[in-house]
Amino acid sequence: MYKLYGSLGAASLSPQCVLEESGLPYEFIEVDISEDTERDPEYLKLNPHGRIPTLIFEDQVMIESAAISIYLADKHLIHS
Repeated sequence: MYKLYGSLGAASLSPQCVLEESGLPYEFIEVDISEDTERDPEYLKLNPHGRIPTLIFEDQVMIESAAISIYLADKHLIHS
């Protein structure tokens, strides 16, 4: 299962849409950017850049919205 760390309406929207439209199971973990949660030491362990989104899967970490969306589409052959 994928874990997507993001904030509603932010850069995490694109990979979240890919996950929703594909029907892939995932957990969305809200990162409150208004409270600087992305600067929390625990989050920085996942993404040292302190940005959203961050995708966790199979003990791997992926960052950057476009990279995540392209990876998901290619891996699961989601093309229109």
